[in-house]
Amino acid sequence: MRNTLFILGFLMAFVACKQEEPAARMAKNLCGCLAPIVEAGEGSQEIIERGTEAEIAAWEAKMQKASESASKCFVTLESRHGSMMDHKDDVIIHMRTRCPEAVRYVTGEGGTPTEAPQQ
Repeated sequence: MRNTLFILGFLMAFVACKQEEPAARMAKNLCGCLAPIVEAGEGSQEIIERGTEAEIAAWEAKMQKASESASKCFVTLESRHGSMMDHKDDVIIHMRTRCPEAVRYVTGEGGTPTEAPQQ
């Protein structure tokens, strides 16, 4: 009984200490970087179609700020993780579960990892 508890405790500690794989960490961080763009983009089609010039200008300014913030975030992630292009397909797969709404900014509407834009 004592050995069983020891082994169970060891396994629980091992699982708790297991680190995320690189692609999962990158996806988590990219989702964070893209969150301001996703938020700013919500309702954009309606604003463009029905908004006044002032509303459209305010939305454009919000998108510009979100884009600048995301760009800075990407630079930080590249310095921390290295080139994300080495893991792009795996990163996008992880992003689909973490932040599917952000995937369209990476792959294009409805894109799959293999359809990601070439850079």
